[in-house]
Amino acid sequence: MTCVFCRLITEDAARWIFRGPVVSAFAPLDPLAPGHALVIPTSHYADIFDTPTQVLTETMMLVQRVSGAMRTALKAGGVNILSASGPGSEQSVPHLHFHVVPRWTDDGFSTWPSEQSQRQIAGDPVAQLANAVAATHSA
Repeated sequence: MTCVFCRLITEDAARWIFRGPVVSAFAPLDPLAPGHALVIPTSHYADIFDTPTQVLTETMMLVQRVSGAMRTALKAGGVNILSASGPGSEQSVPHLHFHVVPRWTDDGFSTWPSEQSQRQIAGDPVAQLANAVAATHSA
């Protein structure tokens, strides 16, 4: 087994925030902020593209639950929820995961890129997306 997150689950080697049969949450080794959590499906799914809808739903429900706990237990003023899916996104671990990072107005930290993408798309990308979403919705 080469997936580091699957190995953490199998070997019970993480600092668990929540551990369940469908979704789990744990503390990363190198947190961006105190209380930073990773929320993952307990079974292996590489990214958002191959995760079943029900598993993704339960994953996002745990993201919401962890976010609420950050607000109450850590007195966070908000959270950043970050995820990358697929090689073009700089996904570092090929197991779907969401970083839930607690934030405070005085934390001196920014998660927003300072530059815009240089990628150009031919035609109208918004119309292309709208057509693709409509096509998948009716399928």
